[in-house]
Amino acid sequence: MRLIPNWRAHLRSYSAMALAALAALPMIWAQVPPELIALIPADWLKWIITGVALAGFVGKFVDQGLPK
Repeated sequence: MRLIPNWRAHLRSYSAMALAALAALPMIWAQVPPELIALIPADWLKWIITGVALAGFVGKFVDQGLPK
């Protein structure tokens, strides 16, 4: 297994940011006060996570002007 060329530039891509957000969401959610959690409907959580994941998927196909 080899890294892709210019991998450091790809860390700034939309898909990498979305994946980092997905990885961070559980840790961030654990720190949110219960009063704030009560304001977000439970049904929305799955859609928020799905939206971030889809944004990362779409971000793979968007030309972001990253160096080759």
